[in-house]
Amino acid sequence: MKHIFFVTLKFLFERKRQTVVAIVGVSIGVGAFIAMASLMNGFQKYFIEQALDVNAHITLKIKDEPDKGKIIKLAYGDNVYYQVFGAKPKDLKDKVTDFKFIIAKYEKDKDIVGVSPHLTGQGIVKYGTIEKSASLIGIDPVLERTTSPIDRFTINKKLDTLITDRDSIIIGKLLARDLGIDELGKKVILTTPNGSTHLFKVTDFLNLGLQCSIRQEFI
Repeated sequence: MKHIFFVTLKFLFERKRQTVVAIVGVSIGVGAFIAMASLMNGFQKYFIEQALDVNAHITLKIKDEPDKGKIIKLAYGDNVYYQVFGAKPKDLKDKVTDFKFIIAKYEKDKDIVGVSPHLTGQGIVKYGTIEKSASLIGIDPVLERTTSPIDRFTINKKLDTLITDRDSIIIGKLLARDLGIDELGKKVILTTPNGSTHLFKVTDFLNLGLQCSIRQEFI
């Protein structure tokens, strides 16, 4: 072993320039690796907060079960062979019925942290002459806090304003930028797909990195 250390030290001190270059190269490589690992860990944490913490871990939706042969069954009974082409879907609203019963049921489960209802849709938000499409989310502010850290993403922490003022609305930061809204209290017109319009006052901004607007909805 002694001769190995002797040769190693001989090369280190005899070729000082080569030794310095090797040390600097290894240091840069290790530093770049540490920086990339830190960047990936930070991005992973950000992705989890933005994509997972905002949304519920389990989502309950209605199950679409179209019965194309219902009319034929009513007319001829079940003992008939049939095949339906191009049946028109029913005009049903995409909502969960008896949602209050579901909330009361699962709130008692010790394995469930919280339950909150969402009423989602699409609409057009207008401010002045500018119109932008947005995703609409109706929430219960009290129950929403049990399923998502929504207060962390509201810039001015005025989520409770939705409880006292039903004409208030919280819009996404990116949507507010596109509309030209940079302060609270501005009035916007919301147009829903069925053509109805509503006037709302902006009470806060939501910084999720998504274009969305949120308001309280009593279903």
